[in-house]
Amino acid sequence: MGGNRLRVVLVAALGMTLVGEVAARPCGGAAAAALRLDVTRARQWNWGWSLTLGASAVAVGGLAYYTDDANMRLAFGLTATKSSLGALKHALFPIRIEGPSEGCTDLERKLRWARSREQKSHNWFAHASGLVLNIAGFLYIGYATDDWLLATRSSVVGLATGELIIYTSPNSVRSGDFLGTGISLIPMIGSDRQGILLGGEF
Repeated sequence: MGGNRLRVVLVAALGMTLVGEVAARPCGGAAAAALRLDVTRARQWNWGWSLTLGASAVAVGGLAYYTDDANMRLAFGLTATKSSLGALKHALFPIRIEGPSEGCTDLERKLRWARSREQKSHNWFAHASGLVLNIAGFLYIGYATDDWLLATRSSVVGLATGELIIYTSPNSVRSGDFLGTGISLIPMIGSDRQGILLGGEF
């Protein structure tokens, strides 16, 4: 084919498309808005669940203290313990997300940080740990009281609460495609070279 031969060049451009897209966005764009929204949501989520679980621990602990039913006392006591641990977790190890600085000069870094934190809150381990914890509670109450209906009710409530905590955690940055994780095929047409530029984040 000589000089007219088509040459296909594949170039693995690490973050090439990503950096250009993020840098081109204005500071008031969708990425920065999502980041600001999740800063507020993270603060509300941390304090909201810490206070809710703390209040639950006090209320259910009071029921465990005043009830005359030994089986209910055990179930209430376990629920109060789980609520106390959840409240402490949210108070001592909150999700921390930084908003964009003036001019959004570090927007990409903060988007990456926010996405990593949000992924940890929604990944399979978050669901699996809640499931294992409540199965353990189910078996403990069931074998200790021989009341498997009580054990089931306690575990279902605990599992539903755990899933609600995960569902309500900040998710705007994670759910938005602000970091361009896909692969782009860009035609390269010039006087001396034709081909395809393969760009993306790997």
